[in-house]
Amino acid sequence: TVAAGGLSYRAHYNGSTTYAEADGPCEPLTGTVTPRNPSVSTDVHNSAHQPILSAPVRTVVHDSATVTGVAGGPTPTGTVKFFLCQPAEVTAGGCEGNAGTQIGTPAAGETLNGSGVAQSESTANTTAIGKYCWRAEYSGDGFYSPSSHTNTDSECFTTQPQAPVI
Repeated sequence: TVAAGGLSYRAHYNGSTTYAEADGPCEPLTGTVTPRNPSVSTDVHNSAHQPILSAPVRTVVHDSATVTGVAGGPTPTGTVKFFLCQPAEVTAGGCEGNAGTQIGTPAAGETLNGSGVAQSESTANTTAIGKYCWRAEYSGDGFYSPSSHTNTDSECFTTQPQAPVI
């Protein structure tokens, strides 16, 4: 596996009974290796780590992202930033563009573990009634390109009013 960037090569001849061993000069290859596109999948969960589609307002939620590399390639490394869109910011595609508020304290994002998974910090910033959506932004690394993921199937949930105690 070779990281993206410029490559060079050098020829080596092992020699024979007629000719001596020899090395050629180091020559740059024309062109470069381009980063590969990883697959990013995400799931929104409650504080008990159960997937949710709906929840009462003020429910503690978090997101997880799994970044999967290409067959035969290395496990992706790097970080993932998580953004939560409030109901007024949600579009037909989810939490798109620059919408949402980053959840978590590290400005660089949450580090992927050895399996290519990152977890957002938890948040209870779900105080309005409506549809909330997450967006995960993968930083990329020396082999994989940066990638952003949101969708209305696995990244969104709807809040309802809390049930009162009478």
